[in-house]
Amino acid sequence: MDTAARWVQAVLEHAPGKRDAHAEEVARWSPAVVRNLLVEFESMRVLLRNSYAKEFRMPLEFDNGRATEIRYSTHERTVLDRLAARVKAEHLSDLDFAARAIVLHTDIAVLGDGTGRILRFVDGQQMLVESGTADHWLMTRSLSRMFKRNGDRDADLASWYRATLAWMASARLWSAEHVDNALSRFPDDTDLQFYAGCLHEMLASDQTQASLAASQLPTNVRVRVDSTGGELKKAATRLRRALELDPRHTEARLHLGHVLTVTGSAIAAIPELRRAASESKETDQRYYAQLFLGAALEANRDDAGARTAYRAAAALVPLAQAPRLALSYLAASSGDRAEARAALQPALDARGAMARPPDPWWRYSLSSGRHAASLLDDARRRLSTPRPG
Repeated sequence: MDTAARWVQAVLEHAPGKRDAHAEEVARWSPAVVRNLLVEFESMRVLLRNSYAKEFRMPLEFDNGRATEIRYSTHERTVLDRLAARVKAEHLSDLDFAARAIVLHTDIAVLGDGTGRILRFVDGQQMLVESGTADHWLMTRSLSRMFKRNGDRDADLASWYRATLAWMASARLWSAEHVDNALSRFPDDTDLQFYAGCLHEMLASDQTQASLAASQLPTNVRVRVDSTGGELKKAATRLRRALELDPRHTEARLHLGHVLTVTGSAIAAIPELRRAASESKETDQRYYAQLFLGAALEANRDDAGARTAYRAAAALVPLAQAPRLALSYLAASSGDRAEARAALQPALDARGAMARPPDPWWRYSLSSGRHAASLLDDARRRLSTPRPG
């Protein structure tokens, strides 16, 4: 009960987006302590709806569906009454409190320790299993299941899932459970389908597959990562679904074009990438579209078209290495050694190297999560705001 009281205080007083003392304290609690908070919260929910309630039961997920009755001592019941009264004094419903608790546990996972068992891929090196002091992602998902489908918090939860999946992409993290929960709750959300597709695309990358092959994971950890081909198939399915839901989702079209190219479907990729190149607004996105279009045209034996696309990519980011390497390879393949050297020269020039911006290609796998910070801020604001009534 003392722990439950400290948790209620932490939820009510935590500053969203900050790694404050409340987040630091809860981050140090063990997984069992964090999970058992749901039992006391379920009893608090009963009291928030009926302060004279006398019967309390275990949450079904804790009790194999039996909902066994909980018997509290007089002291424990007094503490529960006091905690429910404090929540009421803040003019919060039980679901308003749950939404704020999601913010607290998300911030613990995102800003500090407590990421739980979630996979991080480190550029071809050993794959790491992030294990903080507790699986706070599991806590957030348990809390999110308290909200009825098609309720007035659906938009807030969808915003939260988008933000957290974007953050995972930006941090090279992967949680199959989180993606599964997001898509199960919101199967027709375009952005969630897009983020899921990008995460599968990341899992198919050489860096991720190399990390997986080099890893020695704990015996009790099961990795839900398929082969390169399997992950690319999943990525294509999700990205196509995103475009079915919204054909104007240019970034999904860009990623689909890349996936189609690397799976040997260059002919199908070309129109997708041409459209993405014409519709993309950001420089990096236009660069990716032209770079991938060049690769698709090259795979389709259209060397002239490939050169045009690679040159367009190089014009967008003049010092990027990838399009120049591609142009040099095409020239060398045709026997033009002078042109092959000329194509590489700007990338080989050491002058101003320290000030040179990195090739966007190196951050492509992170690019889908580039808006994570603003998305998280929006999700925190939504979930921290009580719903009227």
